[in-house]
Amino acid sequence: MRTKNRVPSLYSFWLIILFIVPWATNANIVNDAGQREQVTKIMAFGDSLTYGFNLARNQTYATNLSETIGIPIVNLARNGLTTQQSLGNNGQISQALNVMPNPEIVIMTLSGNDIMNDRRSTGAIKNNLRQVFRAFQERGAMVVFVAIDPVSNWRKINHPVSFLLPIFWGNYYQQLKNLADEMGVVFVPRTLQGIWGNQQLLLPNDSIPPNVAGHQLMADRIYNVL
Repeated sequence: MRTKNRVPSLYSFWLIILFIVPWATNANIVNDAGQREQVTKIMAFGDSLTYGFNLARNQTYATNLSETIGIPIVNLARNGLTTQQSLGNNGQISQALNVMPNPEIVIMTLSGNDIMNDRRSTGAIKNNLRQVFRAFQERGAMVVFVAIDPVSNWRKINHPVSFLLPIFWGNYYQQLKNLADEMGVVFVPRTLQGIWGNQQLLLPNDSIPPNVAGHQLMADRIYNVL
């Protein structure tokens, strides 16, 4: 589905893909060795789910995915990042683009802290995410949004406001899916399903950050979409 918000795809690899599959489908970017060699600038962006809270740099889903597809992925995420902190001249997006000015693919987790910490409304989150997606698309990147669904897992999250999730953010996940479809963003659905609530896949004494095994499962799910 093409929209006026979509930017031109990459001149190397994604220009070919543009004429083969529509943006609304999941482009196959990892199974063709010839195409894979042309994709060299991949950024991982977002919050602690991407940064890898309390994990070594080689234990995150970004590193696992990089090893699987044979392409370097630069992890420019930050613990605790919100959509609001991503924006602006001194925001995390500007800092990340200073490191990698023209990423070809940006894989991100973002917006969980907006709910759990800032308690930002669904509408505000969506408006901020629209700006985040557009900022990377304007640099020519394909955005891959690794979605979480805290509302459906609220009983498994040990957090002071978790009981409020169904009340105030009941349609959160569907709104994010609609926004991704509208803007031509690749949507990786419910990435933490089965991870939250399973202590074998979480850090000890915590109900949110995945451990090494949890990040490996996240990498596998992202790979399956790509």
